[in-house]
Amino acid sequence: MEENNSNSEKGKKDQSNKVEKTVQYDLDTCTRCMACITSCPTHCLEEVDGDPVQTRPKDCIKCGTCEAICPVGAVKLIK
Repeated sequence: MEENNSNSEKGKKDQSNKVEKTVQYDLDTCTRCMACITSCPTHCLEEVDGDPVQTRPKDCIKCGTCEAICPVGAVKLIK
């Protein structure tokens, strides 16, 4: 039983340390111009397999530059 409890506690710790993403992309609308990536002052966005991805959400300062610069409105800042 102790082993089972330690696994439950580990799961809780893993979830509490999880950093939520602060940028959401509509990849159906996105033109892959990567303006969001080049404009990010904290460099928390990167191109991964041709798509923009927030790879370092803990570095995001929620300034909204990525959302404002997107020419097609495919980037949304999650507040």
